[in-house]
Amino acid sequence: MSTSGSDCIINMGNGSLQVEDEEACIAKLLQEALLHDSDQPQTTTLSRGRESNTSTPDNAKRRVDLATPSLIRKRCLVTQLDELNGLEYAYCLPRSASDTLLDRLEYYWNQKWNTLNVDTRFNIFCLSATFHRLFLEKNRWLLVPEPHIVEEYYISLLLDRFYFPEIKKDSFKYTLFSTNLMATVPIHRQTLPIAETDSQMGSPTPPTPLGADAFTLHTHPYTTLGHLQSHIHPTFVIFNAGMKLAQMDKATLCEFLPNDRVLLCKIIKIYTKWTRPLDESRPDVQSFFQGRTRVTDDGIASCTSQLTATKRLIPNRMTHYYSRKRYRKHGKRPVSGDAVWLDDETLRELDPVEPSPRRAWKNKKTWIRRWVEHVEESSPGEIVQLQTEQPEIEAVGV
Repeated sequence: MSTSGSDCIINMGNGSLQVEDEEACIAKLLQEALLHDSDQPQTTTLSRGRESNTSTPDNAKRRVDLATPSLIRKRCLVTQLDELNGLEYAYCLPRSASDTLLDRLEYYWNQKWNTLNVDTRFNIFCLSATFHRLFLEKNRWLLVPEPHIVEEYYISLLLDRFYFPEIKKDSFKYTLFSTNLMATVPIHRQTLPIAETDSQMGSPTPPTPLGADAFTLHTHPYTTLGHLQSHIHPTFVIFNAGMKLAQMDKATLCEFLPNDRVLLCKIIKIYTKWTRPLDESRPDVQSFFQGRTRVTDDGIASCTSQLTATKRLIPNRMTHYYSRKRYRKHGKRPVSGDAVWLDDETLRELDPVEPSPRRAWKNKKTWIRRWVEHVEESSPGEIVQLQTEQPEIEAVGV
């Protein structure tokens, strides 16, 4: 497949790749991006059992720190400054993503429902406070994977979701793309060998001050910066880049496109496909949500005859055991028709429940105490009869 010259491979309406004029292709993608933006699921209150705050959990931070020792350790991806310069943890797929968006990504990424972990180390990397704030703004800068990786995801759009690419590597190379809003933001990237400075961090003596020759200055459009190597996965990086490109206006998009028109057009197309609403009338979508009740972000449940359980509800191990107890609490409620509620004794006979060891021992002591009291007042014949009786066991667990 060739993407050189003035051609752009982008049309997939009839299930095959076609070559169109580049200018017409870009105009079409710009129009699709502007229309597609109104259909995007917005970030809402966190669900899926996630915490209400959007700060990075401590265990996620530890996983990120352990994933980067062989690369740049705990340092800013852009400037390579260490944690003494105030590092923050950045997300490619925002932690505030809505359930609707996560549902779509799980489906198109060929994952099981409710299994996408936003706090995975492959979605988080370190940045300085300045570049983290600029990274969060949609029209500042973004990361783009190598062209052959983008091409692999782009070709997969023509195939079934079960053929979603599985790229497994320890590290990946990315290129920093920026708009004109970064024209006054320089990058002072540390070039001193990392091992030399990291060896001083645990030393009791103060670290050696870095001179001016320890940094290299890069200015917009940062063509001298080269590739940035990181452990974050291209799937999350492409999503982040597509999310930002799809939300930009036409003028800002044109600032990016001259750098690599075909590559960025493909990223927009990939993002558009990944965030497309799911057609719940399709059998494969129904099987994806099978056995679950989907609760949308507005709180309205979307159910079918096959969907039963509540979405994002973590099952309680003791629910089944105590359900009988809760059921008996409602035994006194009136019923309509010919139906009648069974009393507790009848339910205990029909559905006996084994007592816990503590309750069984308590029942045994009660029976012994009753036997001793009865012996003092009973004749020998009554004592023999009492010895043959079985203690009444309460069927309530403790």
